[in-house]
Amino acid sequence: MSATITIQQSPQTYNLVVGSNVWTLGSITSNEDAYVLRIEKYSEVTGATTIATIQQPANPAGVAHYDVGKILQSYMAIAFVEETGLINNNIAVPTLGETLTYRIRYGSTTDDVITFDGYSPVKHVFNGYVDWRELNWTADAFYIPNPNSVTCEGPNAYIDAQYIARSRYLTNYPGDIPVRSSVYHTLSFFNRIGNYNNGTSWGNSEQPFAIRVKFYDVGGNLITTSIRAISVQTGLGPRLDFNSNATLIYNDWQWIGTLGAGPQNLKENGLWPTSMSAVWNLVSQQWGNNSQIWNLATSTAAVDSYTVEVMSVNMCYWDTNGAPANPGAAALEPYLGDLIYTKRFQVAEPCTAYDPITVSFVNQYGVKDYYTFDRRNTYNQRIARNDYDQTLGTWSAATFAIDPHGRGRRTFSTQIETEMSMSSYWMEDAESAWLEELFTSPHIQVYYNGVWEPAVITSNTYTQKTNSRDGLFQHTLNVRFANNKRVQRG
Repeated sequence: MSATITIQQSPQTYNLVVGSNVWTLGSITSNEDAYVLRIEKYSEVTGATTIATIQQPANPAGVAHYDVGKILQSYMAIAFVEETGLINNNIAVPTLGETLTYRIRYGSTTDDVITFDGYSPVKHVFNGYVDWRELNWTADAFYIPNPNSVTCEGPNAYIDAQYIARSRYLTNYPGDIPVRSSVYHTLSFFNRIGNYNNGTSWGNSEQPFAIRVKFYDVGGNLITTSIRAISVQTGLGPRLDFNSNATLIYNDWQWIGTLGAGPQNLKENGLWPTSMSAVWNLVSQQWGNNSQIWNLATSTAAVDSYTVEVMSVNMCYWDTNGAPANPGAAALEPYLGDLIYTKRFQVAEPCTAYDPITVSFVNQYGVKDYYTFDRRNTYNQRIARNDYDQTLGTWSAATFAIDPHGRGRRTFSTQIETEMSMSSYWMEDAESAWLEELFTSPHIQVYYNGVWEPAVITSNTYTQKTNSRDGLFQHTLNVRFANNKRVQRG
């Protein structure tokens, strides 16, 4: 008689897909031929869909190990998010292809007949990689928020999420991020709490509520505060609108949000402070596009730095006062709860004789990071032509003549490959170590002449440099554009 197959080992609930995602089945009997594991892509909206079924005989220890990582990887992708804020005026967008939710169904097969014994809990994988030594993503707790729940005392007894510690955006950049005033930059974050399924009725607290950007002048004075609610209306669901308290149902692409955090993203979203001729005389004066609060007495201050923050919702305030009246900053501010994510940007324009070139790349966690090369750069086009010889003359006409401007040798086709070489500024040790993620990235975009150009890296080495060993040092990146330039025949 067949025994019930059991799961003896499984990946953790949240894991990176490029690594070990090993399931171990056990408890097979001598009457059964092999273990069976079925992988099902799982959706809260549409349910389960089978993507693979694998069978495997027991090993000498009587169990079967399945590393399903490569199968899951085939369902991941990399989205273009660099211009978040420009496209449809979105403050944040879903990160397509970054997340996959799945479960396994397990059992055994005897005489080619499959018997299933159960399902696993759902697991979530993200399009990143871990060190080869790691069986699971050991740093997940730093990036995935797991708040405590508090029942509000208002008439509806809503659940308020309270965050004991801040989480990190999905980037390894060390410290504050230096940016020029005209560059694009994005930050990615978990758009859902990690303990969403612990039995608590989280409601609206399951998703971060708002993005708050604070702009400072060179003296550290707060210039303006911009606040946008996170919702379908501003680019990132599943919350329907700023005043919605409906049940949140997630699709995979909504798990990781990407917000437009660079100066250019904020400008195109209408959030960057603009000079005004008048002088405001009160703190919290609302102005502009109804998404900012003017905090500084003078309206002509230039932005020296700014912070980009993701905030929770204060559901106890919501419980007592009802939903926000409008999506403006002044109306939303009392509804802001705890600070979940924060990153500071330092605006600077280092002097250079070269045009700065920003490169976006996929980092360790499968989302976009950025680096601007502002030293020497070169732009080359490698041209390969296929020529053929043509005998001149009007061979098909009634009389024969030779065109004095005719071409005896013509170009049948031309292949033009564009290559660039870019050099960095002098940098600190920590930034140099972080830059390894760029040199090893499988997917980059180069911002050149106002256009993002897909490219591949042709540099085949990366040397980690330090001040103690190398003194002042730079890095040079060589790339080739992924699409060839088109030209007509000759």
